[in-house]
Amino acid sequence: MKACVKKIFLVGAVLASMVPSFANQNGTVAIVDVRSVVEGSKHFMALQQDMQKKLGNKHEELVLAQKELTTQLVELEKSKKVMAAATYSKKSKAPEAKLTEHAAKERAFQEEVMKLQEQSMKKLYKLVKDATKKVAEKNKFDIVLQGEALYAKPQFDITSEVKKSVENSKL
Repeated sequence: MKACVKKIFLVGAVLASMVPSFANQNGTVAIVDVRSVVEGSKHFMALQQDMQKKLGNKHEELVLAQKELTTQLVELEKSKKVMAAATYSKKSKAPEAKLTEHAAKERAFQEEVMKLQEQSMKKLYKLVKDATKKVAEKNKFDIVLQGEALYAKPQFDITSEVKKSVENSKL
């Protein structure tokens, strides 16, 4: 495992050392803060609203069911003191079965949320990638690095141009 990590760092260091030499050979490098492009976009907000519309009711149903189960369990626990052990054991099986069923519904809901998020973000990242390519070609950049730079001259940070392009694009 340690050898694998060392190899990854070595490859990363070699690649990082190649970027300045490439830039010195008349190649130009730009950066894009993809996170700020994505999180600040109208498309991101629309995707969140769309997910809320699609999944909001299911989420509310799950929350309500959880509250009802909790109430039932609290009431059962209160009555435990005045109930025979056999009666308590018998009455506690129904809420336990409901809890198991509820947990399965919650897992299914979480899987659905993750699937929708993944599908939505793939579309949005493709839009950002296409916008980045468009801006890079227009400005004749040879390489565009993703992320927030520790330092870059303003002319090499094309984040705002990519944001504009994304905002003017259709998802």
